[in-house]
Amino acid sequence: MGNTECLSSIAGNELKKLRIDAGYTQGQFSKLINKSEQQLFRYEQCISKIDICTLINSLIVLDVDIASFFTKITAIYNKEEASPYAPPSTINIDLKDVHLQKWNRTKKGCIWMI
Repeated sequence: MGNTECLSSIAGNELKKLRIDAGYTQGQFSKLINKSEQQLFRYEQCISKIDICTLINSLIVLDVDIASFFTKITAIYNKEEASPYAPPSTINIDLKDVHLQKWNRTKKGCIWMI
């Protein structure tokens, strides 16, 4: 599995955990993020890669801090890459300087920082 596939898988798994922890069924949550239940299933099972707009919309609906989410999936990725047979491969993302501002939704459901 390549780096992007691995990160997509981790993001999908974490999104599923957050959805379940928030008490949403796939049907309920898919309506909130304007996706079909089948598409949400595909994201959560890493059959399809989740696009950044859908991921961020989902995190906003779940009231999850976006920077914390990416910090967590990066940490999970770095642990999975650790191997006694190869030097560790890491993604260096420093989110301490990321400042999230007000987000607006567009007509298509994607959000943009203003």
